[in-house]
Amino acid sequence: MIPRIRSSRFELVVTAKSGRTSVLPISTEDAMNKRAAEEAVKSDVKAVKKRTVVASDRLPLPPKLVSDYQPVANVRAQEAQYYCEAQLDENGKPGRLPTNDEWEKMARGPKGFDFGTSDGTLKCGKNASCDAEASSVVGSFAASGFGTYDTVGNVGEWTKESNGDTYIRGGSWLVNVARYLRADYRYNDFPDYLGYYVGFRCVWSQERD
Repeated sequence: MIPRIRSSRFELVVTAKSGRTSVLPISTEDAMNKRAAEEAVKSDVKAVKKRTVVASDRLPLPPKLVSDYQPVANVRAQEAQYYCEAQLDENGKPGRLPTNDEWEKMARGPKGFDFGTSDGTLKCGKNASCDAEASSVVGSFAASGFGTYDTVGNVGEWTKESNGDTYIRGGSWLVNVARYLRADYRYNDFPDYLGYYVGFRCVWSQERD
């Protein structure tokens, strides 16, 4: 049985000079204050607003985010890890969350693109699920060079390092600022964080020849 955890969280609402707004989930008040100071001095940022999200158990996803073909979201890192471990490959080996390096290589593709799209460009609504009203059906846009879908936008994806640190990668359907959607962008978050724009994908280790 997966444990249910009550957790507080915070968010930064970052408004660019272009008028575009992004919501960044943050797990602690100290981290929120530090991140707010970092964002406030960036040349393309107009305003930064701190927002506290009241502690609660998991809330149901809005109907617009629920269908058989939209990505799973509102999942804690440890819950995602439990799920991956229960999925066995053809050799009976359990899955796991990818590391940061693995996720970034997958997103960049064989040509090392800055954005995890089929051609390395970013066009929200045309080749990636970003700056949108809801997540997209999985596979709505062309795959990256390694054949993976939705490594830009749609839902952010948990990664986990060998020391247990967890990160969220890939931005989400809510994000409309390009730097938060780059393949190299990451932010550290506590594994009990819940967000309706955060999901995961599983990987399986293979022996090298």
